[in-house]
Amino acid sequence: MRDVVYESVWKPGNINLLPENIQAQYLDMCMVHEFKEAARILQRAINSATSIPSVSVDGIMRKGVASAATQTIAKDINILKAERCLFYAEEIRRRPNQKQFWVQRFTRAISLS
Repeated sequence: MRDVVYESVWKPGNINLLPENIQAQYLDMCMVHEFKEAARILQRAINSATSIPSVSVDGIMRKGVASAATQTIAKDINILKAERCLFYAEEIRRRPNQKQFWVQRFTRAISLS
């Protein structure tokens, strides 16, 4: 199973570019969402951690995004967790039929280190 996750999620998601303390949260995001959505959530979290947005929210994980994550999110993983919870809240606002999953998604987002 480890090899399958490595080949199908870890490598295509460029998770190895990120600091270790972000990798578990980002891996889970890549597994639950498509890669582009996971990258957008990370990019929004990076921008929310700075006074001036520093990365484009384009859904592409690259070295510049990883570098910005190292300078911001790696210092406080809760910024990424909060952005992920905000994503879920906005999704439920757009699609109220998803409300039944709110507690599970919120708990999952905040429980990962």
